[in-house]
Amino acid sequence: MERNEKAIFKVTLGVFVVLLLPMVVLSFYNVPSADDYTFGRMMYHWIQENGFHIPGMLACAVRNSIQYYFNWQGRYSESFFASFMPDIYGMYWISALIILAALISAVWYLFHVLIQYLAGKKYIWISTLISAFVCIAITQRIPSAVEGIYWFDGAQAYMLHHALYIWMCALNIQYFFIEKKSSKKNCMLGIICLTILVAGGNNVSAFVSILTYVALVVIAVFLKKKRELIIPFLISVAGFMVSYLSPGTVIRGGDSSNYTSISVTVLKCFRWTLRQYLLEWTTAEMLIMLLVLTPFFLKIVLGITQKHNFKFPYPLLAIIGSVCFISAMSSPAFYVLGESGPLRMRNVIYVNYVLLLVINYVYLLGWLVSKQPESKSLHDLVNIYNRMACRYGVMIILGAVFWLGIGDSENYGTSLEAAKEIVSGQAAQYHKEAMERKELYMDENLVNIEVKPYSVTPRLLFFDDITDDENNWKNRGISEYYGKESIILDQYVPYINYD
Repeated sequence: MERNEKAIFKVTLGVFVVLLLPMVVLSFYNVPSADDYTFGRMMYHWIQENGFHIPGMLACAVRNSIQYYFNWQGRYSESFFASFMPDIYGMYWISALIILAALISAVWYLFHVLIQYLAGKKYIWISTLISAFVCIAITQRIPSAVEGIYWFDGAQAYMLHHALYIWMCALNIQYFFIEKKSSKKNCMLGIICLTILVAGGNNVSAFVSILTYVALVVIAVFLKKKRELIIPFLISVAGFMVSYLSPGTVIRGGDSSNYTSISVTVLKCFRWTLRQYLLEWTTAEMLIMLLVLTPFFLKIVLGITQKHNFKFPYPLLAIIGSVCFISAMSSPAFYVLGESGPLRMRNVIYVNYVLLLVINYVYLLGWLVSKQPESKSLHDLVNIYNRMACRYGVMIILGAVFWLGIGDSENYGTSLEAAKEIVSGQAAQYHKEAMERKELYMDENLVNIEVKPYSVTPRLLFFDDITDDENNWKNRGISEYYGKESIILDQYVPYINYD
């Protein structure tokens, strides 16, 4: 790492930390809503009666998962995690930190493994640089930060489980390269554990994990090594089927006779991916990020070429395969619901889009480099940051991060929005009103409670609210959570979802 590269590396990490700060501070104003109360109810009541007893809490989470498996949904690990709703312990703020830590560490480890084993250990620092940019692109431009980071039940169901999927992919890649018997055993154990968890999570991550294993098994057969990856592949299929065929799945979504036909599902997925995801997400900001990182990508490409003599064949096939993969991520929602699904599902598709965008761009660069590996202009481009004044390189990096984090014409980037909600007092007011409600809920003398709607609804914190109908599922959920006969809003609010 040259002097200028060190400066760029430090500035990038420093800016990334600065961007995370308002997101972390905002989490302390966060409060639960909707499914948080229904999934966390059993654990909350158990702790009220028995206290904090870890084995008993784990058993309670298993019972909760079994109950949901037979009565509402088959996603067993999702229900298990949801049982530990953080507000039960007075720590709802920690949910956002868990999601961010899981996502950032998963992205970093994926690039760390790819670059270490494909390009060589001397390029590992570049994996951290790339991961920082990718995480900035993900966290700042995510379709719905409230559903992807701040609302616990939705975030753990989708973003947390998808982070586990990324970890699973990284470990599988690592498994291809390690030869030490004890390391292989530990790695396979980690792969199997993550595979079981991912298979019992949201249908999108669970389904694409099967597709990922199909690709890995094909590669293993072609290379005539690591064919034992068939074991986690079979576990992935079995876990997905256990989830999909549960009694709760039929209750929630109906039987397969109500689902969209496979041919129509495929057409809808491709149409939606091309017209919505690719056109909407492939922005100037994303392209600027790729251009700014190009010299570092080229270093990796040259490292791979030198170490493995890989020629990066068929780049168009790689791009088409990636588009098909992104389209397949939409298929569970289009098949079951006939539509694209909620924003929390789009969040995980967006994560894979950013990862595949970077990987495909690097692959395309590799194909171009393989045509003229000794080109002088190529090596000039690789060292462009070292050849210019340090301050200019730093300014280019800061400019790219600025465009990634500023947002679009309709919304600020996540960190700017978080800072705005904190500085304007919206977050504090929202939290204050939520705590005033909680005081009423905790009052043992009150059994029928009416509360006022929130006077502010911060975009990053407010997901949903109860209604003026005591029989609405959200009202029943929070009433049963706190042991009340009824909890309602004192008026109708048009922006609340009554479904």
